[in-house]
Parts: sequence; C-alpha cells; structure tokens
Amino acid sequence: MNLYLYIPDIGDQIKLTEDWEFPLFREHRNDSLITRVQPHIGPSGYGNSDESIGCCLPAGTVLQIDRVFIRKGSSNAWSSVTFLIKSAPGDKEKPKYQKQQRQYGNEPNRIINPTPQKLKGARFWAKLAQVNEIEFELIEEEDCVK
Repeated sequence: MNLYLYIPDIGDQIKLTEDWEFPLFREHRNDSLITRVQPHIGPSGYGNSDESIGCCLPAGTVLQIDRVFIRKGSSNAWSSVTFLIKSAPGDKEKPKYQKQQRQYGNEPNRIINPTPQKLKGARFWAKLAQVNEIEFELIEEEDCVK
C-alpha cells in the first residue's frame, strides 16, 4: 500500500469522501458542534475532556483546517486538529443554529432549540489518531468554500 504524507496548512479545506465517525470530546472547545449534533446534551462546561459522544460527519462535508497541534513527548494524547465546518449535506433542511445559553452556578443549561441544527460554522477539535482516519479530497485554493 502506498501512502503519502500530507500535513495541512491553516486554511486548507478538505471534502469528506466517506462518512467520518469519531469520538467528540465533551470539552468546551467542542460545544459548537456538540450543541448542533446532540442539542439535548447542552454545553459541556470545563474539565470533561475524558468524556466523549459518538459523532458522524457525512460524506460531502467540507472542513477547513483551523489549528494543528502536535506535542512532543512520550504521549501523543494532546495532538489534535481543529476544524471549522464550511458546509455539510442536509444543512438546507435544518434550522439555523441558535446559540445555546450557558448557565453558571447551580442552574441547569438551557437548550433553546432541541432539534439538530445546521452544521455549518461549527468549530471543533479531534485527536490526531482519528483525524488520520479521514478519507478526503483536498479542495484546490480557487475552489474553496467561502
């Protein structure tokens, strides 16, 4: 099997050629995707990074690279890539995303709209091991989604 090395640059866009299933960690930086795919869960708060929910982005989803973090050391548990969803199949049939309101203290999180929201605009990160499983095609600069 021939493999090639591709290290994305910030701003590169990829289009999923197959559905991508991965654990979405319940951490505040993933809230914008969590509240769109499973709004009944609500915002995650801080310190829940060991908990995850199953997430599947459909083939045809366009992701933009927003951050690449590779940490030197014996464990690559912190290595990750942060994405911004530029477009996703089925978004036209879904309601526009309504920002979830985070409550502090003893009050429960309030969910404004419990139906799945449009994926476009969600920002999230995934661990490098799962990112390396993505089947994709690179979108040329002139064809990038604005």
